[in-house]
Amino acid sequence: MVCNSGFSNKYYYERHQFVCKFMFKSKKEKQNRLESIDTKLTECEKDKLLTNLLYEFEKMKVEHKKILMENKKILSLLNKKQKIDIEIRLNAASGPIPEITWSEWIDSIPILNCHLEIVFKNDLLTGILQCFTDVIENSIVKIIPCCAFIQKTNTIYSYDKRENTTKKWKIVNPVEIKKMIAILADRFLQLFRNYTPKDIHIWRENEMIYSQKIMGMDNCIKRGNLLKDHLFSLLKRNFVEYEII
Repeated sequence: MVCNSGFSNKYYYERHQFVCKFMFKSKKEKQNRLESIDTKLTECEKDKLLTNLLYEFEKMKVEHKKILMENKKILSLLNKKQKIDIEIRLNAASGPIPEITWSEWIDSIPILNCHLEIVFKNDLLTGILQCFTDVIENSIVKIIPCCAFIQKTNTIYSYDKRENTTKKWKIVNPVEIKKMIAILADRFLQLFRNYTPKDIHIWRENEMIYSQKIMGMDNCIKRGNLLKDHLFSLLKRNFVEYEII
C-alpha cells in the first residue's frame, strides 16, 4: 500500500489498496481511466464507481489465478503414475476368486478339429493361439483364472495352487508358459491320432504336414514369448476398471 492508512477489516483494506494505486497515478493515467465513464457523473461518483470496478477486476484476477493453480494441481495428479502392487490387490480379501484354477482351465480348453486344420495350414503354435482366442472370447466362466493389465506390460497373472497348496494369484513365469505349451501340444497330438479323414492319402499327407509343423517349434523361448504376448493382448485391461468382488 502506498499510504500509511490502517484497517482492521480485510474487505475495506483490499478496497483501499486499489484506491491508493489509482490516487497515486499520474494525471494522464487517471484521465485515460476516466475517459470511458459517463461525464454526467460527479467527480465523487466517478471515483467511487471506478474504485468499485477496479476492486472487482482485481478480485477476479486473484480468483482466476487460484482456479489456474487448482487446475494445474488436478492435471498433475491425473498425469502422475501411481505405483500399484497388482498381485497384492488381486490376493486381497476383496479380490476376484475364479471358479477353477489355472491348471484346471488349461486342461479344459477345447481343442477341436478346426484347430487341427489351422495347424495343417500354419503351425502348432498358431493352432494353440487360436484355442486361447476362442476360449477367452467365448468364455462361459464368470472369472477366468488369468488376467493382465495395461499398467504391467506383457505380464500375465494366474490363479492356481502354489507351493503350500494355497490358491492365489501370481505372475506366470516362463517355466509355466513352457509347461502349458507342452500340455496343449500333447492334447493336439492325441486329437491328431484320432483324426480320421475319409481319404487315407489325405491322412498320410496331413501326418507328414503335422510332423513338419511340430519340427518348426524348436525355439522354446520364442514360442513362449509369442504365446505370452498373445495372451496379454486378449486379457489386458485397465486395473481400475477390473471387477473386484
